[in-house]
Amino acid sequence: MDDSSTVQERRSTMITETDFHRMERKIDSVSEALNKLVLVEERQSNQNLIIQGQQIEIATLKTLIAAQEKKLDMWINRGTGFWAVVVTLWAVTQFVASRGFFK
Repeated sequence: MDDSSTVQERRSTMITETDFHRMERKIDSVSEALNKLVLVEERQSNQNLIIQGQQIEIATLKTLIAAQEKKLDMWINRGTGFWAVVVTLWAVTQFVASRGFFK
């Protein structure tokens, strides 16, 4: 009786062919999921590198735009100053001409 219970225990703990195939399918599905996860991680790494490159390019362009805006403001200020001088000279000549100093 002792031997038969031991044999039954061994049979109940033994892996059958169907159990083996079922485990193999599960391992295959886990392996596929892991491969997909690795691909997603690689894509994210590549995307991160692309995004970092774009951020550097945007920062560079912002710096260039700020420099151009500064130059533009400088020329606008020069133009405003020039026209202020022209208007002042015109006003002085009109004043002088209206008073008749050069008759």
